Amino acid sequence: MWLDIRPGHYYELILSSPDAVPVATRWEGGKLLRQGGVVLPAPIEDAGPLALMYRKRIIFKLDDLAAEFLPSWQRFCAVVQENGGKADLGINAGACDDEVFDWVKSLDLGCFEVWNHTWDHSRSGTNQYGHPYDVQYENMDRHQRLVKEKLGITMRAYGCAGIKLMPDSDWIADHDEVTYYVVRNHPDMWIYYWAQEVIADNGHGYINSDGILTPGSCTDIEHPPGVVEPRDHSKRYPVEWVAKLYPEEGPNRPPAVGNADELIWRMQHPFRPAEEMAKIPNNVLYFHPWNWGESDLDSLAALTSYIANGEEWRFSNGFEVYWWMRDRDLLALEKIAPDRYRLEAQKAHAPHALELGLPRNTRAEEHAYRANQFDRPS
Repeated sequence: MWLDIRPGHYYELILSSPDAVPVATRWEGGKLLRQGGVVLPAPIEDAGPLALMYRKRIIFKLDDLAAEFLPSWQRFCAVVQENGGKADLGINAGACDDEVFDWVKSLDLGCFEVWNHTWDHSRSGTNQYGHPYDVQYENMDRHQRLVKEKLGITMRAYGCAGIKLMPDSDWIADHDEVTYYVVRNHPDMWIYYWAQEVIADNGHGYINSDGILTPGSCTDIEHPPGVVEPRDHSKRYPVEWVAKLYPEEGPNRPPAVGNADELIWRMQHPFRPAEEMAKIPNNVLYFHPWNWGESDLDSLAALTSYIANGEEWRFSNGFEVYWWMRDRDLLALEKIAPDRYRLEAQKAHAPHALELGLPRNTRAEEHAYRANQFDRPS
């Protein structure tokens, strides 16, 4: 069943008939605390009927939305939506025209979210890197203003662009330490993609000590480290990190774009050690839709469907992940009678659409919470 919840409320969930869960069983923040009337010696990682919500979150981060790439974006996003996915669109609004803005306005914003990928992706030079604070703030803010004006959308995330300072120079990221303070201080901003380790001081995938979400480490699903844009689907390329992290696997890999098996393989074999990934509650796969020809889209459909129909990951948009990370430890569920549960959302900060493992015909009653209403006598 699906349940829309609001902060400051609790919900009685009434089953059509009793189930086998003992009365007084209680879960908090995705952990089982009490089974029947017995308090467990230590909480167990078990979210009970809320287990579907506590799967790891996956964000599809799409880079470089601009006028010259629009047809590829339209194809890419249609495939994602048709196969049960969601995606976040990194816009370079200074390089967009009305056709792009009109297309974005036509999208389902429950499926697609727009984020700040710099004004024009270095077409007029660096937008952030190397500039003083005031210049960086204005560059970011004019981008925010234009998107609000054209789309009526407030972008909540920043992600740097990869740029070259000179045509023959190495790639750099169009951000620096000053950029972080611009993001932290801008009233619109809550998310920083590809944050440096020092910024992600609570770890990637978590909200840092300044209140900024630094999502799980971005995974370049198209170009693994050490391989430069392979496009020949008939060839294999040596990938150093595969030999290091997965010595039992063949290190010579085919390109992922256009190859469904390889795309899914990379989902199952992340670029970071498994013990690190186990600690990250969300991850980011990033794509460049201009890199996907029409013949490549069957592989994207297979990857999207694999994630949407699997049991490990849950598609989410970035701001959705932010609020889930704020509230996931504040939700509680308790079996209060043979045929009913109580879902406690009074401590949450934002509304959520919850998917619960309860029968579809379960009836929900919303109640405003009153202080100390569920306190137990000492």
